[in-house]
Amino acid sequence: MKTRSASIVRWLTGCLMLTVLLSALIVAACGSEPQVAEQGQRTNEEKAPSFELPEARGGMMSLAQLLEGRNGLALVFYRGFF
Repeated sequence: MKTRSASIVRWLTGCLMLTVLLSALIVAACGSEPQVAEQGQRTNEEKAPSFELPEARGGMMSLAQLLEGRNGLALVFYRGFF
């Protein structure tokens, strides 16, 4: 019986330590200053390079075609399980 209770105590201690560590990381991340993009890194204001992607039903679609008459665009890449 002592072996079982000792393993439970070790498990609970590990869980408590993990909880404290994750909480400290979350608090540290929430309190940090926003990062500024370094030279050479993209920012949200930069435009994407021109590209073409295949359509699901055949053919090709370019970024310029997708942006016609729009201010912005969100691309979602879905990796389906066929």
